Amino acid sequence: MGAFMSDETVSHSLLRHVNYNEKTSAELRPQLQLKSTELQSSIKVREGRIVRLRDEHKISAEEMAHLLVMHHNAQKNRQQVQTMSMALGGGDENGASSMGHSERHVPAGAVANIAQEHQMIASERAQLRKINLILRNLQDEVFFYHPESGVTLKRTAVHKLDDSDLEYLGF
Repeated sequence: MGAFMSDETVSHSLLRHVNYNEKTSAELRPQLQLKSTELQSSIKVREGRIVRLRDEHKISAEEMAHLLVMHHNAQKNRQQVQTMSMALGGGDENGASSMGHSERHVPAGAVANIAQEHQMIASERAQLRKINLILRNLQDEVFFYHPESGVTLKRTAVHKLDDSDLEYLGF
C-alpha cells in the first residue's frame, strides 16, 4: 500500500536538493532544435489541411478571405451558423448575393476548421520565431566577475527553467 503525500511534502522534502530545472546551453540546444523541427512540420501539416479543405469545397483565395471575415463577424456577434452563403463573384459581408450571381453554400464547420488552423499556424509561427531567436543568441559560455579575485572569467552558461518550460521542451 502507498502513503498519501501532499504536493508540498514532495516539493519541499524529497526534491530539496535536486536541481532538475537547471540546464546548460549544450543541453538546451538539441531540445530547442527538435522543437523547432516539430513546429515546422506541424505548420506544414496544418497548411496541408487548409489546402485539402479548400479543394474539397472548391474555395478560391478570394472566397476564403470573404468567408473568414464572415466567420469572424459571426463569432464576434456570437451567432450560430450552419452554412455560410456566398455569392460567386461577389456579395456583401452578410452573404447577400449581388444580382446576376449564383449563390453557393459552404458548411460553417469547414470555415471554422480553416479559421482554427489559421489561428494555430499563427501561434506556432510565433513560437517558432521565439525559439529561433533563442537558438541564435544561446551562448555556451558567459562572462562573470569572480568576487574574491576581482577577475572577469568565463563559465558554462546555466539556464534555470520552470516546469512548464521543461515539459514544453521535452525534458
